[in-house]
Amino acid sequence: MKIGFILKDIGLNEVDMRNPLKGNPGIGGSEYLFLLLMQYLSLKSKYDVICYHFSDNILSDAITDNHVKTVFDALEASERDDVDYLIYQINWGEQFYIELAKTNVNAIAWAHCYIDKKELKLMSETKNVVRVVCVGKEQYDTYIDHPIINKMTYIYNMVPMENNEYRVINENIVTFVGSLVKGKGFHILAKAWPKIK
Repeated sequence: MKIGFILKDIGLNEVDMRNPLKGNPGIGGSEYLFLLLMQYLSLKSKYDVICYHFSDNILSDAITDNHVKTVFDALEASERDDVDYLIYQINWGEQFYIELAKTNVNAIAWAHCYIDKKELKLMSETKNVVRVVCVGKEQYDTYIDHPIINKMTYIYNMVPMENNEYRVINENIVTFVGSLVKGKGFHILAKAWPKIK
């Protein structure tokens, strides 16, 4: 099975992305999870993984590296490469869905943030969007009354571990997953921390 990914590495250059299992090389949370999923799938012999990306970054040899200039080039290349599924992040704009609808590509949106009404409508109406994956049940539940729910599911974000054993930590550890931008709300957590502690 061929699985294509559109990796939003715009603005990054010459980043060594060959070993995401060791951690995020500084490329952003969503981009890192795309990279991590590509790496895991490329380790399975039944998957051919193709990465359509925009910058001169270094990928694992197990991933087919395909530089493109625009997201529309990525759509065209994925159709030419006859991928079974193309996984993409949301927020490419209306023209993305117009061009996607002209292809035979089965696309899966991986929504790492909330989806605005316009894009929900576009995804609902674009037959090529076969699935929309949320990062948690809470995000999924937000769209329960929208027609997009028929295409939706949720999968929690993965965390790389050095081995396959579940490790129990007998300490209270709080981890914030997300970038330190206002929209992620870390400033609210930081302000409330004395009460939480």
